[in-house]
Amino acid sequence: MIDITPKFMEVKYFFDQMKAHRKDPEKFVYYLNAFLCSSISLVEIMQKENQTKEFKKCLKRLTTNDLYKFFKNLRQKSVHREVIVTNKTVVIEITESINIYDSLSINNNNKNVLKNISKIDSQKESGLSIDINWYFKNFKDGKKKEVVELCEKFLRNIEKVVKEYKK
Repeated sequence: MIDITPKFMEVKYFFDQMKAHRKDPEKFVYYLNAFLCSSISLVEIMQKENQTKEFKKCLKRLTTNDLYKFFKNLRQKSVHREVIVTNKTVVIEITESINIYDSLSINNNNKNVLKNISKIDSQKESGLSIDINWYFKNFKDGKKKEVVELCEKFLRNIEKVVKEYKK
């Protein structure tokens, strides 16, 4: 059997880059496509290299689930027909600085003030943040699913198979 660690590290690298470039649509899609190609390629290598009965059972659990089938289909489209297109939602958040003043007075029974305590809480500084959320709109039953979330789940599934492969 060959050492698949470098190939698995490649899959993880493309996933990490995809996450890191969520705000850059061009790079995000490139890393998504690289993730698809490298992850399915890794599964195919393991399938070819390890023919033990125990590993075949483990591999079958991966390759027969909906998530694997979805990603394999996307990879086929990406490699042979078209660039993968995802939907995105852009969330823009504008924050302003707000000061909150709290005070507490401690009185005795005669209503005389014994102590005043004041505290100022300052909320977030003023600013603008932009986040982009990416979705597959046709994962299962036409429902949309967040891309990075699905890729992370798929990566964890592959990691389990990689561990079994190395046994």
